[in-house]
Amino acid sequence: MGFLARIFAGDKASCSEQDAVLAIDIEMMYCPVCDEEYRGDMTHCVSCDVELITGEYKRSLLQQKMIGRAPRSMLLRDDEAMLTLQKGPMKEMKHLKTLLARVEIPARLLSDDPALGKCCGGPQLYLQVRETDRDEASQILHQDFQKSTHLASHNLVGMDRAIDEGRRENSCPACGHLFTTGQPCCPDCGLVFSA
Repeated sequence: MGFLARIFAGDKASCSEQDAVLAIDIEMMYCPVCDEEYRGDMTHCVSCDVELITGEYKRSLLQQKMIGRAPRSMLLRDDEAMLTLQKGPMKEMKHLKTLLARVEIPARLLSDDPALGKCCGGPQLYLQVRETDRDEASQILHQDFQKSTHLASHNLVGMDRAIDEGRRENSCPACGHLFTTGQPCCPDCGLVFSA
């Protein structure tokens, strides 16, 4: 049993909870299943084949456990207030739903297309979470976006110059999709053009 697994299991003989929080290096990555520690540039656990979480996020999980926050229910009721965080292809939305589930944030995938999957390019789904989970879920999705696009390591100064406001249509600098000038983000890949 890993160090953090003992902490989450309540093995207080091994060390205090505060020591466990301090032992988490925020520059490192951690497996949410086996608690193995990885370098900051790693993305998957070799043993469990799951995506790693940041040390900062692991630390916040442990701190939440210390303050006694009740575990979040993964069951979504029909009467709960939900909001849409993102719309995209089925494969991507399923990935994001799984990512949120790994950190105990329940999500729902919905479609407004009655012919789900019968059109060219596949169905577009809406990823929804509870309103109360909005901020935490948005942070997780933002981290995943930065990791998958490597935008966290790029200097985006001058990005606004890639869009010519005088033209009726522009091409997205990230994916090449043509869009009507004035849109705040690319309708295809979601790249944000304006703050």
